[in-house]
Amino acid sequence: MLQRDHELQPPPSGVMARQMAFNSYEIKLAGQPVDLTSFWYRPLDDGRHHALVSCMTFRGIELQSVDDFPGVYSGEGQWLAEFFIYDGQLLDSYPSYLLASFVPLKGPGVHVILAAPVDTVSVAYFKAEAARVAIRLAGLRG
Repeated sequence: MLQRDHELQPPPSGVMARQMAFNSYEIKLAGQPVDLTSFWYRPLDDGRHHALVSCMTFRGIELQSVDDFPGVYSGEGQWLAEFFIYDGQLLDSYPSYLLASFVPLKGPGVHVILAAPVDTVSVAYFKAEAARVAIRLAGLRG
């Protein structure tokens, strides 16, 4: 069987990165809030990324949507949000990622997940800072 290999897409230069596995990094930007943790993922195989809720369910963690804050989830004492960097664009939802990546033979892009503790960071602050970091990361990829 033929296999397609896509670029691994490590984090861009200018990002502090600690590789956790062959497909994942914990990353930090200069000026990023201390309580905000960021992760950079490529898929485990040649397919597309899964939604954050699905990824966490695979790990036995149930996430809940946060009312009045679309795209923010809570679980295990953390706020979580996801973004995708695909073909130079920042996408802020899994449905938008699926629509953009519905092109045969194109790479899977990058899944960016951000987290912060619910006991030290308000949900409004988390949502704003997560979006700010994601926008900066997407800008570095261009």
